[in-house]
Amino acid sequence: MQLTKSDFDALYLPEKQFRKLKEIYTAEQIDKLKKERQQLWQEWRELVLTIYRELPAESKLRKPYIESWTNGWQMKGHFFATFRLINHEQEATCISLLWNTAYLKVGLEWQDYKAKKSSLDVTLHNERFLRLLSEAGPLEDYKIWTSAKEEFASFLTLADFEAGTKDAISDELAAGNGLGIGSVFDKCDLPNPVETLLPLICELESLYVKMNLA
Repeated sequence: MQLTKSDFDALYLPEKQFRKLKEIYTAEQIDKLKKERQQLWQEWRELVLTIYRELPAESKLRKPYIESWTNGWQMKGHFFATFRLINHEQEATCISLLWNTAYLKVGLEWQDYKAKKSSLDVTLHNERFLRLLSEAGPLEDYKIWTSAKEEFASFLTLADFEAGTKDAISDELAAGNGLGIGSVFDKCDLPNPVETLLPLICELESLYVKMNLA
């Protein structure tokens, strides 16, 4: 699968809920939308699974969870997948892939909804995260965020964060949100997303493993 700007555009939906879509489109048009959405999701699913199959033999990541394109009453406005370490399926820390109309993001982050079952709490997640940031590669290649970030809000570069631009992040951490770090590809053509994303996931896995060993 290659990704083009047109593929990003194809993720756009004027409405996500089927109830509201019925106010805009005919049943035939909605069926067409659903088929197109499902086909795009199948391509996304295959992309994520191809990345998993091509991970190095020594990788400790389990088979990814790939969120469905629909939950029954609406179509999702983005596609999402997570990788977790083997035997750490209940942890809130994970590597995630998020694709929406504006960007494709790969990151190591905290998922709030998993917090209650996670043996690693958000305070420890953040403490270990901050300790390991110096190992995250070239600073200009990464963005940093917290679990409080709105999906389409702008990202802060790690370089700016390290340089002292951290007021918003600090406030969000103080409120109990978890840190995330990764690469963000604004809407663009990606001729070979597997080759682009695979080394990033491997690099993030290295940090992920160290966080659990710290």
